[in-house]
Amino acid sequence: MQNHDKYAKIAEYLNGLDPEYINLKNKEQIEKDLADFAGLKVGLFHGVCYFCKQSIDSFEKGCPCMHWLLHPPGFKKKYLDQLFEQKGFHELNAYVRWVANTERPAQNINDILDEKSPSKIIEETIRYRNLEWSFSCSNGDRSGHEGSFAGADPHYHFQMKIDNRVVIKFNDFHAPFNDYDEFAFAVKSEKFEKIKEVRMVSAGMEDLLNYVPTDDMLEKMVYTDDLENAQFNVGTLLVASEGYSISGDEIADLLKERKMTGIPFAKLAQKLQNVSAEIIIQPGPGVPQISTRETKKKGR
Repeated sequence: MQNHDKYAKIAEYLNGLDPEYINLKNKEQIEKDLADFAGLKVGLFHGVCYFCKQSIDSFEKGCPCMHWLLHPPGFKKKYLDQLFEQKGFHELNAYVRWVANTERPAQNINDILDEKSPSKIIEETIRYRNLEWSFSCSNGDRSGHEGSFAGADPHYHFQMKIDNRVVIKFNDFHAPFNDYDEFAFAVKSEKFEKIKEVRMVSAGMEDLLNYVPTDDMLEKMVYTDDLENAQFNVGTLLVASEGYSISGDEIADLLKERKMTGIPFAKLAQKLQNVSAEIIIQPGPGVPQISTRETKKKGR
């Protein structure tokens, strides 16, 4: 069956569902995701994989589990094909996102579209403790390289670092997309009227910066002197109303208050009279840099 026909049948089925039923299923899925995430977090704390119930340090050839991406003792990259055969991109990507978010929600996931190469469909880097995973997929990867032995089918590339040392290179594997991946891509392309992609426990920086209102972000922010690990870089442009000026003493008082309370200056500045504040929130130094994959050039 062609994808077009398959998606048309799925869309027809979904459009016939009762809205109350869809809302109920959404609520059930959200509750399940939150429970699974809580279980995953507890499991990591105790050193147990939430999915296979074995130690996260366990490795058994022929019994692939997503915790292999935590690089347990005995695991070698030659065994990664076994995991790729069992799990597609969206499952593995969601797993490492969940793992990363048990440590620092969203901050550990750089999926920011403005930092992604225009030539890539997928380009993101995810960090957890001393581990770092990167995913990459170009237009050519997505369609498959015609005439290529290893990359003829649609695929993506995967890189892994431990202590900033590359242990799995992007070009070590052409990881295949599976049927669930194709369905997920169709959802992202909005082929289904009643299904939308919404990330919750797997949310990254792109979701925070684009979908969370500035006031809500400021409400939860706390100022830190540890600038190298800061999640956000917040800029505040103050403009006095016509006929008024901005007092340096007032600014100094707000900076002292920020130091004492941890309330961001951008939020405190809202107390200034006859002054408007333009707030710009950008990813901070604590967000991992996206690891880029250079495409091979033919010739010189």
